[in-house]
Amino acid sequence: MGRKKELPALSGVTITDIGSEGKAIAKVDDMVLFVPGMIPGDVVDVRVTKKKRRYMEGVALKVVTPSPYRVKPECRHFGVCGGCRWQHLAYDKQLFYKAKQVTDNLTRIGHVSVGQVDPILGSEKIYGYRNKLEFTFSGKRWMTREEISFGVVASGSAPGTGLATGSGLAPGSGPVFDISPGTGSDLAFGSDSTSGSALAPGPGLVPDPALTSASNSWPTPDTGLILSPGSGPGNHAGHSPVLATGSSNAPGPGLTPDPSSGNQVVPGSGSQAAHSAAPTTGSFTLPGPGLGFHIPGIFDKVLDINECLLMSEPADAIRNEVRRYALERKLPFYDFREHKGFLRNIIVRKSSTGEVMIVLVTTDALPEERDLLLRFLTERFPEITSLYSIINTKRNDSISDLQPVHVAGNMFITEMMDGLRFRVGPKSFYQTNSSQAVRLYGIVKEFAQLTGTENVYDLYTGTGTIACYLASQAAGVTGIEYIAEAVADARVNAAENGIFNTFFIAGDIKDILTDELFRKRGNPDVIITDPPRAGMHADVVNAMLRSDADRIVYVSCNPATQARDIKILSELYDVVRIAPVDMFPHTFHVENVALLVKKLQKKLRFNSPPTAD
Repeated sequence: MGRKKELPALSGVTITDIGSEGKAIAKVDDMVLFVPGMIPGDVVDVRVTKKKRRYMEGVALKVVTPSPYRVKPECRHFGVCGGCRWQHLAYDKQLFYKAKQVTDNLTRIGHVSVGQVDPILGSEKIYGYRNKLEFTFSGKRWMTREEISFGVVASGSAPGTGLATGSGLAPGSGPVFDISPGTGSDLAFGSDSTSGSALAPGPGLVPDPALTSASNSWPTPDTGLILSPGSGPGNHAGHSPVLATGSSNAPGPGLTPDPSSGNQVVPGSGSQAAHSAAPTTGSFTLPGPGLGFHIPGIFDKVLDINECLLMSEPADAIRNEVRRYALERKLPFYDFREHKGFLRNIIVRKSSTGEVMIVLVTTDALPEERDLLLRFLTERFPEITSLYSIINTKRNDSISDLQPVHVAGNMFITEMMDGLRFRVGPKSFYQTNSSQAVRLYGIVKEFAQLTGTENVYDLYTGTGTIACYLASQAAGVTGIEYIAEAVADARVNAAENGIFNTFFIAGDIKDILTDELFRKRGNPDVIITDPPRAGMHADVVNAMLRSDADRIVYVSCNPATQARDIKILSELYDVVRIAPVDMFPHTFHVENVALLVKKLQKKLRFNSPPTAD
């Protein structure tokens, strides 16, 4: 067997663009190089981890010159948590690259020309904008660099290294960075595990120019993790750098050991508080369970979250109190490998009216403990206006096929939009950025060009927000949605808003949007479609072609699948206008509204009038 070809290390690579999924792009000898975590304008040294015929993938070893577009991330978890990967990129540049992503996809995937491209609509709020977050319990939380340096290791770690096997860390495989206090985040351990890199530099890091080239060399496999002099988490406050070589319970900056617990770091101790306490073995501390967000690419570990800036209180307070309560009572967090445990997820929703819904997801184990935890939530947080419980014994976290059990408070929370009231239940889809949703739907209404005589179809209607929003300007609206509970809410929403020209159908859209429906409900003049990230099923797209609708307004949260669908629709429709909308600041996700207008070809119409629900 031949030796594996050694992959090169590249010096002074300039990042020029950002591609799909937010990966930074450079060009080296006319070959595309993808480097996660970097931003345009960065000049970096890169280790190539994968080389194909047309592209390469790599990880940054050193930021030689930081981009002028870099800003200081606000979140303490940035660079480890996979949520807000663009916090280090100035917001105006985020908008620029999101809009570019939309047009690039329509050109390269859709192969269509666009008549008018509106300027991207930025979000009025770039923090605290989400109305829903879902947190995951895991018996195996992800270890941060600080914990590695303090000596917190997992069972099965490499002997003598203090590095956890399976944690995305390997001796001798990490970059050497000097991290100046207050200049950025952790190294993003495991943030790009699929690329083969064990250590990727955190996107918010600012390099110290004083470092010499020698100090940025790679360590050998038997030396463990090398930190340059004066760097590392143990030196932010004048402490000596600490490596996990035996004395694991040394206090780190901002953390206070609790003498009553054997000097373990406990929740509530210092600026990096709320790390869960864990059992000890020998001179090392095993990482305990965690409650937070999944580490990207690693299905069984979550980052223990202390604070998330994407949602306002009481989201943080509820999550942190539930974790404290569960640890005190030694409630088992879910084990994703063994598929056993008790606590699985907690979903927090907060409406624009200030109402709060909590959905606690557990297995069917420990029913008495579940009842006690639900009672604790109602007593500790009187601001909770709706409380649900869901039993999930499946191997996946999806709750779409599970039955929520109402525990306390109202059956739903209420969202307000342009004078309309919308009922949101535990499984309802509602745009996660409430204030931006009003502006998004305003664009949909403008693109639909309704005069009061049109028969409108609203596909993937959810709780009927778009259908109700447009109903006053249409002859009738037919909404179709897969989730039956959402359809029930849509009917209630229409009735409570005095809307009587809507008709909602529950079921798989590909089975419902047929020629038979066109005969019963009449051909649509306008189709509104707002599918999930996967886009539309081919049968749905083909049915839209047969519908003979004059206009299609396609709302998408994934420009790639939107472009794929539009490529098929372009047989009969022209893309005359698009309007990108930023619903998710600090992420690479972008919403796009596209207006498609029928070409000159005409098709047979079934002109039976629509009837109300």
